Amino acid sequence: MSVKVVGLGSVAMDVIVQVNALPQVDGFSIARSQVVLDGGSAANVMAQVAKFGVTSGHIAQIGDDDLGKHLLKGLKKFGIDTSRIVVKPEGVSLQTFIPVDPQGEKMIFVNLGNCFLDLTPDQVDPEYISGAKVFYTDLLPPKPAIEGARIAKEAGAKVVFNLQMGLSMMEEMDIALDDIYALLKYVDVFAPCREAFFAMTKEDDPEKALRKFSSEYPIQTILTLGSKGVMTLVGGETVQVPAYEVDVVDTTGAGDSFIGAFTVAYFIEGLNMKRSLEVASAAAALKCTKLGARSMPTRDEVDEFLKKAEPLKP
Repeated sequence: MSVKVVGLGSVAMDVIVQVNALPQVDGFSIARSQVVLDGGSAANVMAQVAKFGVTSGHIAQIGDDDLGKHLLKGLKKFGIDTSRIVVKPEGVSLQTFIPVDPQGEKMIFVNLGNCFLDLTPDQVDPEYISGAKVFYTDLLPPKPAIEGARIAKEAGAKVVFNLQMGLSMMEEMDIALDDIYALLKYVDVFAPCREAFFAMTKEDDPEKALRKFSSEYPIQTILTLGSKGVMTLVGGETVQVPAYEVDVVDTTGAGDSFIGAFTVAYFIEGLNMKRSLEVASAAAALKCTKLGARSMPTRDEVDEFLKKAEPLKP
């Protein structure tokens, strides 16, 4: 099966617990509800791509445990092609535990299992990647992600790299800074989290960080700024799009919805950068109004929202 967007990266089961408040060190909080939902950042991005009506496929390794079986069903439910998912015998699939407070703020605890990071480059089908228009990855795991990006670039596909976690967390998964820079050689759009980006640039001002990084790596870098929206540079000029006002229920997956919507708007629909960021910001805002990482909007819902959307007040 040929798909337009291929993702390689995390796929997980999310245990989301709505709590009265996020606990302090050695503190308590009250669990008001608990729900088990499909997640994993890269898989969520493919879900948003599919919700926008674009064919997507995912590459990852899961276990043959009950979690893995549930994850496969969840991907198929969204119409995501799972033909390149590797199932490890006696494997334990990736799982996350996510407490969410009444304002939608969260913490994420990760149980890596024993198979997710063991995917190897020889388990990646080059023809599957080279047949796509866009290759997306969160660098998890690094060697097949870098190899996938190389294959995509040589085939003329666009490469999107979403660095979801800070450098210290990446190091916990044995992913070095050198791996990040090795992948960046093939990247067209880089969307790092602020923590990682500020550490990489040694700047804590978004615009200064973008300009410093772009002077060394002339790729399109998009920096999301939470309630302050999103910022990038186009032709040396700053482009900033605000976040939108919504009643927040759960922010889990908002960044995934953002980059999935952006990927479709920019690379598949061919919209300009500013409009693509507006579409992406609207998708992320709408996702935040519902519980669960894959409670994502359709393209029509985003268009309807943008007709009356109000910028979030600082």
